Amino acid sequence: MEIQQILITCIIGYLLGSIQPAFFLGKLKGIDIREHGSKNAGAANTSMTLGWGLGFLTAVFDILKATAAVHIVRCCILGEAFSLTAPGSFTLLPFLGGAMAVVGHNYPFYMNFKGGKGTASAMGIMLGFDPAWGLIMILTIFLSTIITNYLVMGTVNIYLVMIYRSVFEYGSMEITILSVLLMALGIYKHRMNFIGIYNGTESTFRGEWNKKKK
Repeated sequence: MEIQQILITCIIGYLLGSIQPAFFLGKLKGIDIREHGSKNAGAANTSMTLGWGLGFLTAVFDILKATAAVHIVRCCILGEAFSLTAPGSFTLLPFLGGAMAVVGHNYPFYMNFKGGKGTASAMGIMLGFDPAWGLIMILTIFLSTIITNYLVMGTVNIYLVMIYRSVFEYGSMEITILSVLLMALGIYKHRMNFIGIYNGTESTFRGEWNKKKK
């Protein structure tokens, strides 16, 4: 693995991740999404501010941009065959591309490095490696949200799934370290949500759902 490959991988991942549908959809509606709701440029705040339809669209895009980073690095840099269904090799460079998509999502250069929190894009990494495990991560965050009534609780769980696979199924120390760093970044970006849960001020999933139904 050459330094040039690492740099190209980081650039590809970061630029793909920095494409912010929440920000652009907000602009189309005449607002800066970062000044409304939870003030986060992500799918959850888009749902609360612009409606569930645009929120769903944002989530899908944020997931798939990380998935795209994994596939582009795997096919264009490593020369592996492209497949949307078959699990690919769990190697460092494609994972790094997906991880940099999360970084780009969180810190896009044209938004003064004030982006989202990276949860959807983290799921997209695993979707790029193995569609089945990507779906497991999506199911994990869904069930965690339903059970705990807080979307943020699913964040920790999806990273635990990622770490579990990198340690127990593939034994990759480098990917495990990257997974732990992504988890630390995810917890840091959600720190105010965890504080809100502790203080009893965090919005609940059912509460927001009921608001939208009225």
